[in-house]
Amino acid sequence: MSLFTFAQSGRIITGVIKDTNGSAVPGATVTVKGTTNAVVADNAGLYKITVQGNDAILVVSHTAFQTTEIQAGTANVHDVILKTFAKDLSEIVLIGYGSQKKRDLTGSVATIATAQLEDQPVGQIAQKIQGRIAGVQINQTSGQPGKGMSLRIRGAASVNAGNNPLYVVDESPIIGDINSINPNEIESISVLKGPSAASIYGSRAANGVVLITTKRAKQGKTSISLNIVQGVGEVPQRGRPNLMNAKEFLQFEKEVFEDRIRYEGYADGMPELYKNPEKWTGPDTDWMSVLLRKSRMSSYNLSLLAGKDKFSSATTIGYYKEEGVMLNTGYERYSLRSNNEYRFNDNIRVGVNIAPTFQDGQNFGTDGTFNIIFAGLTAPPIFSPYETNSDGTRKLRFEGPGLFTQPNWVTTLEDAINREKNLRLLSNAFLEVKFLKDFKFRSAMSVDLGSQSTRVFNPSSVGNIWSPPPTIPSGSYTTNNYVSWLTENTLAYNKTIADDHKIELLAGYSAQNFYEEYNSLSGSNFPDDMVSWIDAAAVKNGSNNMGDWSLLSMYSRLNYNYKGKYLFSASLRRDGSSRFGADNKWGSFPAVSAGWVVSDENFMRNIPVISNLKLRGEYGLVGNFNIGNYRQYSGVSTTNYVFGSALAQGRSLTSLGNSHLTWETTAGFDLGIDISFLNDRIAFTADYYQKQVDDMLYQVDVPLGTGFSSIQSNIGGFKFWGYEFSVSTRNFTGAFKWNTDLNISVNRNRVMKLGTNNTPIDGVGEQGTYWKTEVGKPMGQFWGYVFDGVYMNQHEFETQPVHVTSTVGTVRYKDLNGDGVITNADRTFLGDPNPKFLLGMNNSFSYKGFDLGIVISGAFGQDIINGQLEWSENQDGVFNVQKYLADRWRSEENPGSGKVPRTTGAGNNFFRYANSRWIEDGSYLTIRNITLGYVLPGLKKVFNRSRVYLSCQQAAVFTKYKGMSPETSINGLNGLREGVDAGAYPVPRTYAVGVDINF
Repeated sequence: MSLFTFAQSGRIITGVIKDTNGSAVPGATVTVKGTTNAVVADNAGLYKITVQGNDAILVVSHTAFQTTEIQAGTANVHDVILKTFAKDLSEIVLIGYGSQKKRDLTGSVATIATAQLEDQPVGQIAQKIQGRIAGVQINQTSGQPGKGMSLRIRGAASVNAGNNPLYVVDESPIIGDINSINPNEIESISVLKGPSAASIYGSRAANGVVLITTKRAKQGKTSISLNIVQGVGEVPQRGRPNLMNAKEFLQFEKEVFEDRIRYEGYADGMPELYKNPEKWTGPDTDWMSVLLRKSRMSSYNLSLLAGKDKFSSATTIGYYKEEGVMLNTGYERYSLRSNNEYRFNDNIRVGVNIAPTFQDGQNFGTDGTFNIIFAGLTAPPIFSPYETNSDGTRKLRFEGPGLFTQPNWVTTLEDAINREKNLRLLSNAFLEVKFLKDFKFRSAMSVDLGSQSTRVFNPSSVGNIWSPPPTIPSGSYTTNNYVSWLTENTLAYNKTIADDHKIELLAGYSAQNFYEEYNSLSGSNFPDDMVSWIDAAAVKNGSNNMGDWSLLSMYSRLNYNYKGKYLFSASLRRDGSSRFGADNKWGSFPAVSAGWVVSDENFMRNIPVISNLKLRGEYGLVGNFNIGNYRQYSGVSTTNYVFGSALAQGRSLTSLGNSHLTWETTAGFDLGIDISFLNDRIAFTADYYQKQVDDMLYQVDVPLGTGFSSIQSNIGGFKFWGYEFSVSTRNFTGAFKWNTDLNISVNRNRVMKLGTNNTPIDGVGEQGTYWKTEVGKPMGQFWGYVFDGVYMNQHEFETQPVHVTSTVGTVRYKDLNGDGVITNADRTFLGDPNPKFLLGMNNSFSYKGFDLGIVISGAFGQDIINGQLEWSENQDGVFNVQKYLADRWRSEENPGSGKVPRTTGAGNNFFRYANSRWIEDGSYLTIRNITLGYVLPGLKKVFNRSRVYLSCQQAAVFTKYKGMSPETSINGLNGLREGVDAGAYPVPRTYAVGVDINF
């Protein structure tokens, strides 16, 4: 019955060990606490053990169940019911320089295995995890192939130091983002959100840390898998602007000239083109549709994983290609990753990982005002991109009375070259040695190499509305090359004392150096379009520059676990950076956290409905060192001097240095609860966090007597706080399975201090000014005038406050300060681009060989500025406009809807200043992905597993916003200036079919 019994005298206790479903648990170990007396239960779950005295404690354990303790007492029979771990409680989670069971975590850490993400037909990992992690906001602000993703953790933001998280791949911090990494190489992702969880990365962790683990081979297993996806993409009709067609536009232009004749004394008569709009038989072009197309995407991934006794290797080869839905745009990625490990024996192992990636993209300046999307909104429909000249060549420009001269936008897209190539190599090697039973030493070296080049050539057929073709050909060629090396050495000590005390100690030292070179060449006055390289240009200019920084770090951590239910962790990191002044080069970042597994207490045993209950709290300091290079030094530039009668070059100061300059510091705390019910079929997690950002980098005024107006200093502060909720349920567990994951995030912020005088950021200019940030309010609030209709008649104009440019029929804004006139002093806060809350939900279903997955995400309560209205409501008669502008004010007898002003007069420009008319509800709910799969049973003799699936990405968007995408933001999620849609590359809906084959 038992494998071994050490005590031969005393009282015998017997019993049966079962799980919560009543099934026997063979192999469970029963130990008399504090002794080596132990037995193992047989196949029926029966055990028999000898104890000494009634005070003996029996410890019942099994790798698949929670350990439980019972007192022997006077009874001779003790049946035991073991509770299973929640599905993810025994999961090993990467925490930075180590790992822990999820059950033992005391910091706020979110994890996701990428196996559940592989079906989505997209090229970036950020697209695949949208809506899946509480506290992580991911917006696709542009549909440019290979680009357009913005990620922010817990609302992180800064004035000058950015808000991007630190990415760590296979324990090595990398430079920049993870756009170049093939998602199929990734095995799991951990997001360190809390201050204690992230503080081990010190001065780079203020915006959170994303830990990525790539695929590894399992010892003793060999597998080959092939994934192929083919898809097509298209831009939905929803959200496209409702612009005038050709006849409506000609009628609009006719009325523009009629009003000029009536109100402005225009004397040159009605242009022939506009005299009879109803008789127009020429082109009627929808320029947005002409510039778009259906696109194709392809993805191929081959993975080979082999684990032998001493050597294991995991290799993934990938190719991804995405045509853009705009003409002549696209993206390709070639990737290879090989992770290799050799074990000399049980105590020594070495590893070498190498991952080259090559990206090749053709993209243009499509996003933002006066770029190509803007063109699709404003180009008159009376022109066709396929019109030809008398010699049969395609027209390069279009002109009309009173119109801006428009280039042929199709030719501009097709003929221009804007090719970006990016070669990147991520590599690392490590040596790991275990010694004296409880110690482990690890030494690692990693290198991140990047080489980027961008080649631009604009032939004579390419232009814009300010410089329509034919133009003088021009071009440029820029390169950016960098190398970053990092060496890290850690010593770990893991010890369990008397079964109850588990101690983990870590100490480490690291050094990192980054160096980059930037080169730029430009050429103009090319003789023709035949040769597009700079060498052919008649005029050439060039420049180059460099930058570098270094970081030295020492760090340590203590994890303590008592009886598996009392948890404590403390860490300290000390960083020294070359980016900061001589008086503040070093900073310390301590953190502490604690957890209590309440469900392991004896008083919880009579509450079987609760499977697991853990309370946790953490506090810590983290920093942000992304302030750029050399800001601690005074700036110097070339200056010409005259000595005698000769001109001589010299140097002069352009800015003041600051030897006290240091990183932004964030002090934060997190309180959390993890609870699961009904044998872990329902799991719930809740967090409340708060963080205070101090020492924010900011321009501080100095006396003009210094010769300068300001100096960079650490004077500024923001406060962030919020709530996060996650629920996972196993709704059905039989032949039909249905699981649901739901998360909700609430993020808030407030500006606490801005420089020495709390001078607001932005809000000063007129046209193009959308935001203002001031103390006491959230960051980046919308700022402008409150729209109040139109001056409908002379009486209204004479009795109400007016602007200096106002006349009857022009726009009317509210006089908020009550001084009787409309000036920029009447602007106010109009809206908030920050969501009230974020939501994500994933439902997965399976029945026999079929599976269905539905991913939903959304944001609610935020405002968005429809910045395209600034031009699609233009009243100058130079662009195509929205259909409803036909119902504008024309006279007191024909006042229109009262919402659209007249077409003439200086006040038209005033109508293009940011105002409440542009503010819309930006809330949305998006069905990110729907995937239906089927495992082919007839091929099991050939393959281990073969599965086919259909997938739809960006399946539907539910929103009141009238634009194409409520996620659009010309500046991404940068905190200070977000939430304005000035025209962005459309995000396609993609339909795909895929196949997974495992050999």
